[in-house]
Amino acid sequence: MALQKLKSPLHVVHANFIGGGFKRHRFRETQLWLYDKPAYYNVDHMLSFDIRTLQPPANWLHLNTRHRVQFHLENIGTQLQQVSLSP
Repeated sequence: MALQKLKSPLHVVHANFIGGGFKRHRFRETQLWLYDKPAYYNVDHMLSFDIRTLQPPANWLHLNTRHRVQFHLENIGTQLQQVSLSP
C-alpha cells in the first residue's frame, strides 16, 4: 500500500561490514551515503576510472592457490597499467 502512494519501486541496498569504515566508502562510491553534502560528489575533485579486468579462467573453482594468486597479480598489473596510462 505504501508503495502505491509513493509510486516508486522499493530498493534496498546492503554493504557487508568489513571493518575500518570501508562500508561507508562503498556507499560513497555509488553516491548513496546520505550524510555527505552534494558538494562532496562534485566532479571537480572526484577521480574515477573505467577499468577493464581480466576474466577468470573457466576452471577457476578448481585452480590451486598458487594459480589463483598468479591470476590476481596479473589482473592487478593490467589494472595498474590502465591507470598509469590514463590522461
